[in-house]
Amino acid sequence: MGVGVHPTVGVASGQSMISDIDIYRSAKLLIDRHGKDAAIHAAAQADKFLADGDIDGQRVWRRIIEAIDALQSERPSEGEKHH
Repeated sequence: MGVGVHPTVGVASGQSMISDIDIYRSAKLLIDRHGKDAAIHAAAQADKFLADGDIDGQRVWRRIIEAIDALQSERPSEGEKHH
């Protein structure tokens, strides 16, 4: 299977090691573009890779979803004050 790069976040499938920093950069980009729906967009990508039989690509997107969840849990919700 060849390496495919998703144009939205530049994540290559077929690579065995993608650094955590690249995962978090991709997650941040999705959050910036899609806000609270970032995880939904990432999940759709994970599903596409799985449907294509690209398990490595699907795993990358699952890591991005986890990073999105972590980053969004660190952000104050609307109306919450920053100290």
